[in-house]
Order: sequence, then structure tokens, then C-alpha cells
Amino acid sequence: MPELVEAEWLAARLDEPGLRILDATIQIDPAAGIRSGRADWEATHVPGSCFADLFELSDPTAPAYTLTMPAATWFSEKMGRLGVGDGTHVVVYDARENMWAARLWWMLRTFGFDDAAVLNGGWAAWQHEQRPICRQTCSYPPATFSAHR
Repeated sequence: MPELVEAEWLAARLDEPGLRILDATIQIDPAAGIRSGRADWEATHVPGSCFADLFELSDPTAPAYTLTMPAATWFSEKMGRLGVGDGTHVVVYDARENMWAARLWWMLRTFGFDDAAVLNGGWAAWQHEQRPICRQTCSYPPATFSAHR
């Protein structure tokens, strides 16, 4: 899998059984501060995508909102719950500048999961190309994620 994929590429593969699409959006508002993008994902998202909350994937013992790299066991459990594991491939996107998608991509790679890509242009590119959207909650069956640095 290439490290960067286009919306056209992803749209053609939405029904692939081993594909996991993850939205990793974090919203930053100067007035309201930093928050999870889960509510935005629940309103509308790429069909078949799940929300990967970077706050929940980060080290639970670190100060809030620091997005500190977690222990391998923590990350493995969380990614497994999202359906990411051996034999799957992942496309990550976000609704901002793709820095949050790149963050999750980097975390996956750090823990030895190389079959991951970032959606070029993220949610904005998906919408600009008028690709299908979804408003239903999506999920994948649990998987075994084998983390190793």
C-alpha cells in the first residue's frame, strides 16, 4: 500500500474486507480549545470509517491533551478494538490539515504496522470530489494488533 492515497483510490476500495478507514480528527478552536472530532465524525464521514480518538489512543498516564505515545500494550488493545490487526490495511484521514492523520499513521508505523496510508487532502478532498458520505455509526470486528517497536 502506498503511504499516501487519493480519494479516487479509496473510493474504489471501500468494500474491501481487510480495509480499515479511520478518522483521526482533533479540532482546535482558539476560543473553545482542543477537542476530539468525534461529534463531527458522527455527523458525516467517509463510508465505512470508524473514529480513532487520538486522546484515547495516547498514554493514559500522561497529562491530558499531550498526545503522548502510549505503551505498546495500550496501543495494541485500542487498535484491536478498532478492528486493526494482522491482515488488515488502514487509511487514515482527518478534517483538518492531515496532521492528525499523519500522527496516527506515525503511531502505527512506530508500533510496527506498515500497511497504513494517509488520505491525500483528507476529508476536504473527499468532499471536494463529491465522494459518497455516511451518517451511520460504523465499526469493524475486533482484531489482534501485534505491536512491536
